[in-house]
Amino acid sequence: MDQILLPILRELEATNHLVEKEMWLKAGHISQFISLEFEAPEKYFYPAQLILAAKTFGCEKDQVHALAAVVQFINIATRVSSYNEPPAFPVLVGDYLYTKFFSFLCRYGGLEWLAPLSHAICMIHEAGVIRQQWRTQGTGSEKDQLAILEKETALLAGEAAAIGSWLAGQNGATTEMVRKAGFNLGMGWAVGKEPSLAHLVPCYLSNAKEVLTHLPQNAFSQAWLDMLIWLGRITESSGQLRGALA
Repeated sequence: MDQILLPILRELEATNHLVEKEMWLKAGHISQFISLEFEAPEKYFYPAQLILAAKTFGCEKDQVHALAAVVQFINIATRVSSYNEPPAFPVLVGDYLYTKFFSFLCRYGGLEWLAPLSHAICMIHEAGVIRQQWRTQGTGSEKDQLAILEKETALLAGEAAAIGSWLAGQNGATTEMVRKAGFNLGMGWAVGKEPSLAHLVPCYLSNAKEVLTHLPQNAFSQAWLDMLIWLGRITESSGQLRGALA
């Protein structure tokens, strides 16, 4: 995965720098209170959708790094909220990161995305509630499981890609097409983690590829396609993505 993302390594590092600066509190680094360890695909997946979309269309704005950080704040906040640690820490850290998501949208001219990103956050947490119910009531049908994965993963991936297209000045139709690519990549990644759903990976990746092959052809759109191919290969070889080598 790291090799695939080499074309946007500078942008990912700039994004990580912005995020890391906000992780320091007067009491110390947030990692002193809660684990922030993520596997490589999970760590980079969402900001990569935004950055790859923006760079595919030639966007060089520093705003790309800031709004990629917004997506990463949401990703981290929703992940830590599900941790089984002393209850106060995940809630407090999650709330803190959500304030950073809003603060960065205000500071870097992204308030247009407050509503869709807030909706994505609500859907992620709604999915979390349903998963808690499944622990006592049993897992839902395949259709129910796919609906959960859409909420947990695909919606945010789609919005991230759409923001990148918007930053590059693309029109509504193009941005919607790019959102579709991010959404389907998110679904391909999510169902690949579920052995009972992994057979659906090719369908979602095919939907994403249909969009990506119609975008400007350059190193960044190729990296996006390479990510798609990587997801397909990992699923094919192991039946799931969890634990894959970066």
